Amino acid sequence: MTATSEALAERLTATQTLAADQLAAARRHAEKENCSLDQALVALRFMDYTELGWCVSDLLRLPYRRLVSQRPSEQVRGAISPRAAAAFGVFPVDYDLRHGLLTLAVDDENAMRRLERIRRLLLQPYDLAFTAASRAEIEKAFECHFGILMSNVTHKQVLPGLRAPAEPAVCAAAAPAAPPAAAPPSPAETGATLEAVAALAAALHLQDDAERLRCVRQRARHSRLLAARLNIPAAQADELALAAWLTALEDRPELLRSLPALQPAQRILFPAAPFPDQQEPAARILSLVRAYEDVQRREPAAARDVTLARRRLRAEWAAGEADEKVLECFLQILIDEEFLAELEQKAARVLVVTADPETARALSDPLAQEGCAVAQARTVSAALAALVKNPVDVIIADRRLPDEDALQFCRRVKRSVRTARAAVVFVAGFQEQARAAECLRAGADDVLMLPVDPALLTLKVQRLAAAPERRGGREGVSGSLSDMTFSDMIQILSAGAKSMEINVFHEGEEGRVFLKEGEIVHAAVGDLQGEEAFYRMMRWKTGEFTTRQCLEFPERTLFAPVMSLLMEGARQADESADGATS
Repeated sequence: MTATSEALAERLTATQTLAADQLAAARRHAEKENCSLDQALVALRFMDYTELGWCVSDLLRLPYRRLVSQRPSEQVRGAISPRAAAAFGVFPVDYDLRHGLLTLAVDDENAMRRLERIRRLLLQPYDLAFTAASRAEIEKAFECHFGILMSNVTHKQVLPGLRAPAEPAVCAAAAPAAPPAAAPPSPAETGATLEAVAALAAALHLQDDAERLRCVRQRARHSRLLAARLNIPAAQADELALAAWLTALEDRPELLRSLPALQPAQRILFPAAPFPDQQEPAARILSLVRAYEDVQRREPAAARDVTLARRRLRAEWAAGEADEKVLECFLQILIDEEFLAELEQKAARVLVVTADPETARALSDPLAQEGCAVAQARTVSAALAALVKNPVDVIIADRRLPDEDALQFCRRVKRSVRTARAAVVFVAGFQEQARAAECLRAGADDVLMLPVDPALLTLKVQRLAAAPERRGGREGVSGSLSDMTFSDMIQILSAGAKSMEINVFHEGEEGRVFLKEGEIVHAAVGDLQGEEAFYRMMRWKTGEFTTRQCLEFPERTLFAPVMSLLMEGARQADESADGATS
């Protein structure tokens, strides 16, 4: 049995939920039918989904939510493909558009850790929340609500070593007599699922090699961008992105060659043509991206200089006139990325001031995990000395400090020209809640009660650090659509998972586009909103644009994937241009 089944058995034994002979019978059934223990318990009708759910909830210390009897929210499909979720062995329960919070049902701790580790790697950088459910209920919920049999879309089909769950046991009381037939996935959905699984494999295989993992992420991003710039068909672009992720496993070529599901990527990873100019376009794109990475490793300065990079790549990669076009297109991507690099938000600089080691750890660890630069001081005098050397964006101070009153410390910070821009957040015990008003009157920006929720803490710090008075008025960049097209700008920002507001000005019209962590969530031009507004801006070839980082977003009006919007917008723009010339 798996570790989860063993833990469940121990729990049922300790709580005397089942008799010993019932548990023994369930074990025998699980072994005979090659299914999990919880599936056996359901099949033998010793327990139902709800009873199992509460047991898993106790084991994982997560809330339980019924999956079979309650439909997932309609917004879930906009956040994650059901087939991709099935491949990861988790059930999509809900998606909070306002807060970008995706709630998933899990049956073991490994799924939570794995998903948290690859959250940003998958280019779906949502905040994650988890509820508990049994494996049997997760599989039945996929079957009932999405018509998906998890055994048809598991990791086992793509990569060995990632355990595939057994076929779900049938529970006559919870589902129709004849389960709905699984709808065949679209090519786009199949490509997205395979790419997501390949990204997961890359993360797991390179979890101890951060530099190689960063390089593979860049490789996949550059391959996608170049395929889009060259108008490569969507199916081939998906194959190219899959191949780019799978280069993480190039030290296991026998594995990559042996799996039928990877056949489209195999032609790119192992091109049959002996000469570069005979290889298919996708293979040439990947070879160019990798040639540039070689230049980056050998000569970082040359990689940052477009003229030198062109010279090196012409000598080492370009094989003909057709390659020159691809090379120039790739170099333009590098120029655009450098131009938009100014949009990168600097890591929030935080100073934690407390004499209590446990409080210091509870405050510092979640902030550091979110990329903040965190320093610590045990006393007011140490904090003031640190502030002289290194200014910070946010100071988090314990209400009780050993060498000076915390309120006086706050006043000193706010009165000093050197430190006045820093936000001050006090943390205090519950018994001091009544004195929160004193902290605010002393100049504090916020007061949090201990123990502090890590998600709330990081959100507060990010918002305070991003305030204009702490960014020195830096809003973003501006430019001309003649230097960077609207489509190219959207592709670069989306690939970089940016959260931005873009304002575009064209012949008296003004358009606005909002991207939230790389996804287009809203567009408006005059009275137009959503897709109609976005496609109108796609037709603008001249004008100016400005950008700024964004933390607050309007109500979502766009739900389609970025590439789908860009491709449809390009089609409409071409039709409009043809109509104007005829």
